[in-house]
Amino acid sequence: MDHGSGSRVDTSWFSVHLEARAPEGGAQTVNEDATNKLTDLLVEHHGMVSSEAGRWGVTIGLEEPDPVRAAAVAAALVESLAAAAGLPDWPMVRVEAVREDVLEEDNSHRAG
Repeated sequence: MDHGSGSRVDTSWFSVHLEARAPEGGAQTVNEDATNKLTDLLVEHHGMVSSEAGRWGVTIGLEEPDPVRAAAVAAALVESLAAAAGLPDWPMVRVEAVREDVLEEDNSHRAG
């Protein structure tokens, strides 16, 4: 990845999971049309959206130099697109970025 200065920054692919939850005592409803719209908006990031009463979550893939940057970029992207899709503006309670090779290794150990 080139950051404009002509220098190359090594990047890796990360799987980033984000979860938003309704504030205590707030509305718990998630509109299915909004989750479908968010899925469509995240297609270039291979986005998967899940929801149930009081929470919604997203997993996307993106290329960044480190997990901290991947988490920050994913959070900003998802919050913006979730608002455009019409999902509730609930606070993020979980953001987890895992380099994809590490995730694949973890998954192979669980399967075996």
